[in-house]
Amino acid sequence: MDEKHLEVLQNCHTFLLQNIRPIPLIDRLYSSGILTSDDKDSISAPKTDKKTNRKLLNALKKAGPKAFSSFVSALNETSQQHVADHLLEELRKGTCVHCPHVTNLPNTGIKFPQTTV
Repeated sequence: MDEKHLEVLQNCHTFLLQNIRPIPLIDRLYSSGILTSDDKDSISAPKTDKKTNRKLLNALKKAGPKAFSSFVSALNETSQQHVADHLLEELRKGTCVHCPHVTNLPNTGIKFPQTTV
């Protein structure tokens, strides 16, 4: 995951812990290949959503360069658009310069302006 995406997840950590409905999200991220079977089992083990979300966020941070956009897409696909919108707003706060490769996110309808560095 890119440094800027990691920063967004860090800045939104408390919001994400409190607002993610993890079960449909975990299944979607597993289906798209972002999470492994071991990740899925480990993340799903805790009894509370907050603990599950913490494990999910930790796994996402290690999941590779497509993890952030896949996470945002999965949020939208699981009727958690308000969470996706919150992340995108945080990313938009002057961060396109740091992430010029992020010009759109699939399944979100969001397109960022092209920037030059």
